[in-house]
Amino acid sequence: MARTTISAHAARNPTRRVQTSRYRPGKSAAARASDALRLSAMRSRRLDFNAAINAEFASRNTAITRIAKDFHRSESYIRGLLTSVSQFRAHRRPSLRRALLHQRWLDLPEGDLDKLQAELREDIEDGTVVIEDIDDTERKRLIDQLIEHRTTKRKGIRGTTKAAQLDTRLTAKKMGEAAEDLYDRTGDRAMVFITRGDADDPSRPFCADSGGALEFLTQVLDISEYDFLRKFELWSCTRDRGPQERNGINDVRKEVSQLIQDGLRKITNNKTITMEYVHYDVAIREAKRVELAGWPGDVKIKDRERWSAETGRRIRRMLQAGEITWVVMTKNQHDELVAAHDKLRANSTSGSLRKRKERSDKGKPRGSRKGKDGGEENDEDD
Repeated sequence: MARTTISAHAARNPTRRVQTSRYRPGKSAAARASDALRLSAMRSRRLDFNAAINAEFASRNTAITRIAKDFHRSESYIRGLLTSVSQFRAHRRPSLRRALLHQRWLDLPEGDLDKLQAELREDIEDGTVVIEDIDDTERKRLIDQLIEHRTTKRKGIRGTTKAAQLDTRLTAKKMGEAAEDLYDRTGDRAMVFITRGDADDPSRPFCADSGGALEFLTQVLDISEYDFLRKFELWSCTRDRGPQERNGINDVRKEVSQLIQDGLRKITNNKTITMEYVHYDVAIREAKRVELAGWPGDVKIKDRERWSAETGRRIRRMLQAGEITWVVMTKNQHDELVAAHDKLRANSTSGSLRKRKERSDKGKPRGSRKGKDGGEENDEDD
């Protein structure tokens, strides 16, 4: 029997220690004959076993009730075993027995947990505590209480600065070691970055890599790991600020401008176009044949710099909700707009719609300015 092909990572590192695969040599003729007899007997036993299981399934509900009562197990647990459902979990499934133990520990928080567990076992054996007599409401309360306790232990906030620092340091160490071990086993590179989430937190930034992955920052992104950590820390400390700190007039104007700009570029399919607020009617509506539908009539687009913070937040909310959106103007709408602008241009003497003054040399042929300048220089030289 041929050996399994080694991994590409192992082939690239022939001097490194490798976790060898199990190797099974070829079998002799006697061994193959013995295996054939054993497999035949095994198939026979398997048929008998399946027949017994099928017979048990015929009266499954009765058997489940009987077994659950005899061994103090829930019917769902027995049914899971009979239907080949895996009983292995990443975490212990909350049981009623464990929930009762947790309730006793809450009643006596200073008590010895092993002693409380022994007392609960004795009470169940002598009939003082009958699990089957606990109603569904009490069962649910006990189970939910245990789940909440486990969730708090796993995700609860650390109560002291020392505990938070220790948790971060140990977790970072485990993540770094896991990344290094993964690279040694598979050749996959990884980078780990950890930083505090608020300026008041005491944790220090941490980074780890495997296989020289941090060189990606300097060679590709052209930034050192320390500059990256500093920027990551700055971003993290300002990421979770409250909404009141992001509702200033400058932030609101920036968000509104970005939303309008993105929508304009998308509807015109032009990634370089910029929004014109002062000349919105001429440069956008007339020239590009698009407009902002749903814009409130009491807010002037061209007066963006004069908006109050409340007006800016109102426009931002309407843009995010889709109440204000970019649309393509119909032909009739565009023709009416052009006609109105032409009429204003004919009578206007100032502003963006005023009629341009005609050139003084209109209708006269004009030569190249470059040639004209060169001729004058030649005359001066003569």
